[in-house]
Amino acid sequence: MSTTLSHRPQVTPPPGLGEIRRAMHHHVLAVSSMLPRATGWDELRDHCRTLLSGDLFTFAASTIREEALLVHGRHAPASRRRLFRDWLVAVSVLPWSAPGHPGRYLALLAGLSEPAYEHPEGRHVAHWMAFDDGGELTVRLTVIPNHRVSAAPLLLPVDLLAPAERKLLRLPAAA
Repeated sequence: MSTTLSHRPQVTPPPGLGEIRRAMHHHVLAVSSMLPRATGWDELRDHCRTLLSGDLFTFAASTIREEALLVHGRHAPASRRRLFRDWLVAVSVLPWSAPGHPGRYLALLAGLSEPAYEHPEGRHVAHWMAFDDGGELTVRLTVIPNHRVSAAPLLLPVDLLAPAERKLLRLPAAA
């Protein structure tokens, strides 16, 4: 007598909301600790703290969770954006493990942030990127301050940039 066992691949569930919130907080704390102590940089730190509270944070964390459920097991990213009073917050979830996937980050960012520039006074732009391949969740944050009302510099995770984008921005090639 033989017994056949059905083997189903074990699927790791997408991250929970608590894990997502912790990853977002950890990323902002890590980035903030590397910023110089100067007026514009302090303002950028304030923008980052704003993104970790209230509706901006709830939207971003919930969207990462919802989109992670949709892209889990697929090979295509998913993005969503929402306009707030002073902010446009965009969220993209990518079903691979880490930044560095070849692509055109600046084109994605430009497409997602376009509605912010249609507002007469402009808006700050935040773009959360979450990388989830069923393993450890990794997040990155881009912040484009509204320079009509802010002296803060741009926060751009350069590890998301393709070689041609790094060259366009006159950044050194990735190691």
